[in-house]
Amino acid sequence: MSHRRFVIDGNVATTTGITASVPMMLTLIEAVAGRKKAEAVAQDLGVDRWDARHASSAFRFSRSFATTVLGNLVAFWNRDAFGIALEPGIDEVALAQVADAWSRTYQSKAVTFAASTSAIVTANGIRILPGQVAEAWPQEHTVSIFPDRRPEAALDLNLQAIAGRYGQRTARVVAMQLEYPWAETVP
Repeated sequence: MSHRRFVIDGNVATTTGITASVPMMLTLIEAVAGRKKAEAVAQDLGVDRWDARHASSAFRFSRSFATTVLGNLVAFWNRDAFGIALEPGIDEVALAQVADAWSRTYQSKAVTFAASTSAIVTANGIRILPGQVAEAWPQEHTVSIFPDRRPEAALDLNLQAIAGRYGQRTARVVAMQLEYPWAETVP
């Protein structure tokens, strides 16, 4: 169904994928715990609205997208590995968004790291094992989830960093893959 993130038919909900995850989660919270709880979670995440509307036409495959992806893929000798420090209480939404964004550039991947192999417990009690064991990561290859900002702001700031490193076209490719309506400005 065009211009819809998700469709609910009785007891069955079907989503479009990546960008539907947060709106669908908030819709489920609203159905189970009520509108006030869903609004509180949305505010914590920095989400203004979570209805089923979706600007599908803004996320169409284009020649620019294809040429950027192919150009990035061809540069196989120039791959970066970025580290994200796992720390107790880390926001798992920001972690997922930032790691996913850097891993969609076709020029880099993001891995989590911590000083030991022990699981790190996130803000909401999820236990995450580090992808790499390391005391530190080279500063020029460390990315932040901006723990003092909302998850959406962390994604925006990392899209800006991707644009700075690989160019605006690559940042737009990442935003399009995430179906994220990136304004190309820092919040």
